[in-house]
Amino acid sequence: MNAYVLTALGRIKWAFNTIGAYPVFLSAFIGGVYGALTTKEISWVILTCMMFFALVERFYRQQKAHIEKRSQGERKQSFIKSAFISNLGHQLIILDEFKYNGVLFKVIAFYEIPIAQTIAGPLCPRCHHRLTERLRIRFFVLTDITLHCCCGFSYASKHTIIELVKEVETHKNLI
Repeated sequence: MNAYVLTALGRIKWAFNTIGAYPVFLSAFIGGVYGALTTKEISWVILTCMMFFALVERFYRQQKAHIEKRSQGERKQSFIKSAFISNLGHQLIILDEFKYNGVLFKVIAFYEIPIAQTIAGPLCPRCHHRLTERLRIRFFVLTDITLHCCCGFSYASKHTIIELVKEVETHKNLI
């Protein structure tokens, strides 16, 4: 490689590190459009197309990482789950059963202490089994979060399972 190419690559690397990928791709895209309109050369059109697809790919990957981060939030392990796992002989009772955001939740407590301890859910409103989520990104920012059950029930939600559980825990003062 000649010195000019190495200098240009060094400056591009510096620009990526300093201001990020979006401004670099966007300025190259705008420069490609300007060059294509003024000089009518195919190389400018190719640069414009490459930068457009680089912008789209970068934005798609960012949205995918964001939705995966939302779905992998951590939920604290509650005392009731610890007691149930350790099999201390406590009996559980359901204090309340309610629908929130189209799915079913149950408030659970100990039989000996009938005060709300934790929630179970989200559950299927038809068969009361636990729901799973499917994340999909369509086009740019259109994210689909679908909650599925083994009985065939599916529900399009704006929130992930972790976000639903945290909202219900906050609403029922279980945090």
